[in-house]
Amino acid sequence: VDVMVEDGLSHAVRLRGELADIPGFLSGLDQFWLTSDWEGTPNVVLEAMAAGLPVIATKVGGTPELVDDGTSGVLIGADDDGALGSAAIRLAGDEELTRRMGACAVGAARERFSLPAMVSATERVYEAVGGKL
Repeated sequence: VDVMVEDGLSHAVRLRGELADIPGFLSGLDQFWLTSDWEGTPNVVLEAMAAGLPVIATKVGGTPELVDDGTSGVLIGADDDGALGSAAIRLAGDEELTRRMGACAVGAARERFSLPAMVSATERVYEAVGGKL
């Protein structure tokens, strides 16, 4: 069930609630925001990156390990609404930057966080300790 936003923003913002088709939803976006005050390692950021979206996210928890500030997205301070707005407007006004960051995001997701990359990294850890875990 879609929930429309009041205060004159309903033409631009919808709160979607629960979604079953995440890839389909992400394919309709131009940029992805995660404005958490705290996080672990947010899988949703990896999903957005894999979908080719530049990510604007707060520098909390493991998020800075996923998003390369200025390359695959923009990291902002928690509670920095001005930085969020500036980053969103900058990306919205620069299609080339949005495309470039999205391409870097896809590359980073594949290179560092795909199943083959994770298996390879785990194998390197085992090899480093001589397989004696």
